[in-house]
Amino acid sequence: MEQRWIKKPITSDNKFYSLKYNREYNTRIRFRAGFEFPLVDNVTKDLNFIVFNEVFMILESIYPYNFNQNWTFFGFKKRLNSKAVLLSGFQRNSIFRGGDYLHKNIWSSILFYKI
Repeated sequence: MEQRWIKKPITSDNKFYSLKYNREYNTRIRFRAGFEFPLVDNVTKDLNFIVFNEVFMILESIYPYNFNQNWTFFGFKKRLNSKAVLLSGFQRNSIFRGGDYLHKNIWSSILFYKI
């Protein structure tokens, strides 16, 4: 679960002077399902292929009631040492924008480091 400020387009119901967007504080919940498996056990130690899909839903009280966005990812996960892991691959984000969807295709690389 996460809390965040979300831009909400101004309509006749929520006018806020001359700004194009109001900010609304929301709580959303994220559901992720995926898998990973080693590519070649003997040659590429600690190199895995990874796939996941993550759905974000905005909460009303304590129940998910509205789709917010979806992330689909496939790529590689490499353990660099005992504290560092590199995740790199293709990510498609589908974001709901009030009746229409915005799709973003990106190459995502993240370095995780344990302190």
